[in-house]
Amino acid sequence: MKNLESNLSIAVLAIAALSIGGIVAPAASAQEPVQFEFSYSAEELQTEAGKHNVMERIEAGAKRACSMSSQRLTLLNQRLQNECVTIAMDDAVKSIQASQQLAQRQAIKSSS
Repeated sequence: MKNLESNLSIAVLAIAALSIGGIVAPAASAQEPVQFEFSYSAEELQTEAGKHNVMERIEAGAKRACSMSSQRLTLLNQRLQNECVTIAMDDAVKSIQASQQLAQRQAIKSSS
């Protein structure tokens, strides 16, 4: 149960399908994992406002990790950047859910 109460730092990997094109150099090559960290507390996940705050931090981290800001963003690059952010956010949520399930199983094990 202590795992649920402590702050967790999650490293999230998302597959970034970024294009390699003419003048525009990619932020990462195709299929290169994108990684970012965020932290949250179990208490935050108990309220809608807390969940919203966690999702905002996840989105900000995903946007930073997927950013192609040093490039001229073509429509294709913008679409690929948006896809990268979506995948990274989905993976982050799955990581939180997996952590919660593991903590619940450990709590059940220790109480029996």
